Amino acid sequence: MTGRWTSTATSPGALTCWHAWTAAASPALAGAPVAEPRMTVPVYRMNPAEDEIRFGEEITEGMWVLADSPIFRSPHGGGEDEKIRAQRFRRVTRLRREPASSINPDSLIIFVGEWVDGYQEVHRYAESYGWIVKKNAPESRPLLLIRPGP
Repeated sequence: MTGRWTSTATSPGALTCWHAWTAAASPALAGAPVAEPRMTVPVYRMNPAEDEIRFGEEITEGMWVLADSPIFRSPHGGGEDEKIRAQRFRRVTRLRREPASSINPDSLIIFVGEWVDGYQEVHRYAESYGWIVKKNAPESRPLLLIRPGP
């Protein structure tokens, strides 16, 4: 079975996506009702004026980061809050590195990600993964994530 991605740009640095099954995408579904998405969450896209891409070995304590690949941003829960949180930057705290071993062939970075509201979650990723990092974010102050309007 295949599907079709429908997307609309909502603002600079964001892309809203949802996956819709259609009769054109799958002849087996011809005549079947098309399911509408329950909700759409803006997917953060790298903004070259404010962000840069770094790899895991370049991540340091205090940086504000977001996984470069939206696949690695998947929330642990299925609720709206979890989906929104997955698209927000988090500050790297308690960073440590784990060398490659016979059990795990990739070197890892492990850190506690802390969001602006104080929520924390453990992150464990291969050093080869890319991260979107805020260029000029103050390391000790909360990061304002909403751009002011005109």
